[in-house]
Amino acid sequence: MNPEKVTTFLQEIDETEQNVTYKTIQTTFKNQIKIEEIKKMKESKQEALSTFDISKLLISRYEKLREHLIGRIELVNVISLNKISERSGKFSLIVMVKNKEEKSRSVDVEDLTGQTTVYFPNENKQFDLIVNDEVVGMFCEKKNDRIEAINLLWPDIPLKRTISRTEDAIYCLFLSDLSDDKEKYNKIIQNMAGLKYKRIYIFFIGDVVFSDSFKMFLTSLPEDSIKVFISKNKPDYPNISHFLPPATLKIEDSIVLLLCEGEMFSKYRTAWPNIPPTDIILNILKKRHLSPIFDMDSSQFEETYFIDTVPDIFVASNFGNSGLTNYKGVTIITNGNFSSEPIYYMINLETRESIKINLI
Repeated sequence: MNPEKVTTFLQEIDETEQNVTYKTIQTTFKNQIKIEEIKKMKESKQEALSTFDISKLLISRYEKLREHLIGRIELVNVISLNKISERSGKFSLIVMVKNKEEKSRSVDVEDLTGQTTVYFPNENKQFDLIVNDEVVGMFCEKKNDRIEAINLLWPDIPLKRTISRTEDAIYCLFLSDLSDDKEKYNKIIQNMAGLKYKRIYIFFIGDVVFSDSFKMFLTSLPEDSIKVFISKNKPDYPNISHFLPPATLKIEDSIVLLLCEGEMFSKYRTAWPNIPPTDIILNILKKRHLSPIFDMDSSQFEETYFIDTVPDIFVASNFGNSGLTNYKGVTIITNGNFSSEPIYYMINLETRESIKINLI
């Protein structure tokens, strides 16, 4: 017997339930037993950070992300900054970006031994995607007193990955930013009609107003569907699964989901205004950190924001624009706005095929 599953069962039993029947147990475990939170959202203490605390935190970040880069074959002759000399030719660095200068197309970088400035030629478009405080690998060449980047690598995810699938037809539907619109709710139901599946998970990302039409929508969903809410506030609704965002969950013992509210990526939409939302999320995935630009507000979530486990599906809710792309076996989804661009996606975990649900 798994103690965690027993705890989950006891938490989900309605407090008003006087008699626990076999049907009660069966229903509760049907909705809970196949969801595992593999990384809990947690905050550190809300105390003000000293300069020493910040330095320690960033050193820890550097060392963790360096591990994803140190073995990359593209990084030839990796040296520390204090080993660069007048005789240095071509070499590689693993550094943290401290400051980015658009005008000079340069970045001030540092490692545990020192700091320097690296310049990017105009034809190198990787420069546009760099942000402060991230950890990168650079293949460089020293030309006189100037270090120029030839190639840049992010911590990224492994090239060779087994694409996780389920043995049976199991679906996941990702919804977000829902409002009071009965017609659109009916369209969602219609899109699900006729599907043949063993199980279906429905994820509601972001806070939801439990209006009468939404409650009716919930009761209209397939009776055996597994409803999961990913929100900062736990909905006041009986017998539901709830996790804080960003949530890293494993379902069916094999599929890893990373589910985030799009609001947390607002600064990156500003940093990269001319690329589609799916590419913004892709850049975040390559950096292996959900908030690489350091600020005091996100510092309390530093441990949670590392993308330690590579997800099979990465979803960002309420991004304004919807989209889907695939990268090295990871399905990346951005949800549109329920009012202006109500487009969502459902994934068949057996085939990893996507179904577009357009409510316009």
